[in-house]
Amino acid sequence: MAVNIESLKTCFVFDAPIPYLIDKTEYKYIYIYPVMLKDSLIFLSSCDVLTIEKDEIDSVEIIQMSYLEFLVKEKFKEDIFKRKLFYILNLCLNMKDPRVFERENHKFYIYDKETDMSITAKHFEDIRRIIMYQNIFNYDDTYINPDLRKSIEETKDLKMQGIDPPDLERKISIITAHTGVVKQEQLKMSLREHEALFQEVCGEVDFLTTRPIALYSNKAEEYGHWIFR
Repeated sequence: MAVNIESLKTCFVFDAPIPYLIDKTEYKYIYIYPVMLKDSLIFLSSCDVLTIEKDEIDSVEIIQMSYLEFLVKEKFKEDIFKRKLFYILNLCLNMKDPRVFERENHKFYIYDKETDMSITAKHFEDIRRIIMYQNIFNYDDTYINPDLRKSIEETKDLKMQGIDPPDLERKISIITAHTGVVKQEQLKMSLREHEALFQEVCGEVDFLTTRPIALYSNKAEEYGHWIFR
């Protein structure tokens, strides 16, 4: 049974580590930690290893694989994916030297000798989703038809043509300019908290600049409200 993301949202809000039960007989848990802003560039450049749409690959064999098996057999042919998985497990699970092994029944699992932490392929399915929802503000992995997803991505690309999105350094500066929260304080935030704050800053600026025009033209309802969406 897939993990219930809705039940974890309170933990996400408070940047609390997520306890995940890996052994029901001994009530053994591992904890999934939020990524801090200072580590966000490593995380954001690596987290695509957790979100490959393997079930859209035209291969029955691949579709039948667990996600972990898919990584080992298909993606680990490139060393970069091994490194990305290591970074994620190190940042989010505090694993020191995680390695992937195969049991006699051809089932794959992750084991870290230093922390004595073991994760089965089934657990990994849940954990990778928790990591993404925990750290990526507004993340959503709801199934979308591949053709529709392609159309949405093409539309986004068209809208972004000629637009230079702010990088992390500029986001930090924008937040400081708008709120007075300095860089040193922002670096103590989690990635999720920082992105939520940045989006609120953008929303407030947009609201304060368009609201007078909307009220003047009697179109306030069309524009909506920044706080009461």
